[in-house]
Amino acid sequence: MKLVYWTAVCLEDSEAYDFRAKTRKECKRLLEEHKASGSKKMYSDNIERIEVHYTSVFDLIDQVLSFGNGRRRY
Repeated sequence: MKLVYWTAVCLEDSEAYDFRAKTRKECKRLLEEHKASGSKKMYSDNIERIEVHYTSVFDLIDQVLSFGNGRRRY
């Protein structure tokens, strides 16, 4: 099975602060709202498509909860 989502990466903090959305359009809207709010947190303008392949719900949860889940930035 496959899960697809879109993300705008937070450049200054943990990936826990990345914007995530079901569609690219929704992710772009979240990014624009953030910029309009005057917040000082910096986000990449590059919206990434993320595809997660999993074999069962347990496998999906295991991937999500694993340290770094394959996307950790240092």
